[in-house]
This record gives sequence, C-alpha cells and structure tokens, in this order.
Amino acid sequence: MPKSPEVYITFDCNIYSKEAVLKACYQLADIAVFDVSSDKNKITVSAMVHSSSDTSADELSNSLKTSVIDYQLREKIEAQTKQVKDILINAALSNALRT
Repeated sequence: MPKSPEVYITFDCNIYSKEAVLKACYQLADIAVFDVSSDKNKITVSAMVHSSSDTSADELSNSLKTSVIDYQLREKIEAQTKQVKDILINAALSNALRT
C-alpha cells in the first residue's frame, strides 16, 4: 500500500491566528488528518491525505493555505464590525422591548 501524501506548512503567528489555522484544518478534515503545533512565532501544520481521497499533496497544501487566509480575514472583519453589530442589536432589542 503506497504511503499517503504528507504536507508540512508553517504559518507566521504575526499574521495568522491559531484559531484560523485550526478552523481551516477542521474544514478540510474530510480529506486529511492534521497535526498542529506552535513554537514562538510560527504555527506548523503537518497533514496526511486520507488514503481514500483523490486529493494530491499540492491540492491539500493550496486548500489549507487558502482556508487559513479566509478564516483570518473573517476574524479581522468580525473584530472590525463587532461594535456596529452590537449597537444594532442593542437598538433592535431596545425597540422591541418598548412595543
């Protein structure tokens, strides 16, 4: 039986959060098994493609990188819009309670 393709990717902690990396790994859990570790300013992901998957190591690497960027941007947008969301929710609830 041939060994499944293995991928090693390092992310800079100054750019990407551990949560973004973990969410991206979880999103791709149906095609690979992940091991995530962190050391100082880097997060290292090792991944092994499931033997039942047709995904190549390059495809997995590209998908993981894209997903991490996606989740990191979601975090940034959430942080930037949280105050406005809270104001809108409080106004809506206040308005609902008055009626």
